[in-house]
Amino acid sequence: MGKIVVVNGTRIVVRTRDHCDPHVHAIHKGEGWEFRIYFSYANTLVQAELPALKGNPKTSRIQECMNAVTDELDKCRREFWTAMQCVCLENQYVKLVNGVILDAVSNESGALKVSAAKYHPNTKSVSFTAGTIGYTGKCP
Repeated sequence: MGKIVVVNGTRIVVRTRDHCDPHVHAIHKGEGWEFRIYFSYANTLVQAELPALKGNPKTSRIQECMNAVTDELDKCRREFWTAMQCVCLENQYVKLVNGVILDAVSNESGALKVSAAKYHPNTKSVSFTAGTIGYTGKCP
């Protein structure tokens, strides 16, 4: 497991058995809960997914963890890439705006369907191919 950060006893980690979409796990063994926080290589949105179990964390604890992931987004991306060698953008739509790769929808002007993608931790960028076209751009 790639540890990202610890926030008030909550470990935020990437698990190597995981799969797409990119996410980390927020785990608090003492309080007996765990949830996922999803992120992207093509936007800065961070979302939590809580299981329907007893003992879920308080809203303030969830927000603390989401803030920590936002603060450590580059590290989350690097650790997920290192573990999975995947950015989960294949068959998704993106566009390039001012040198930055952003999520897009299929009917959006300038949208490209990604056939392959790779993350470059040193430059915090993603390269992708869309058909015969290749692009590289910074992650937002």
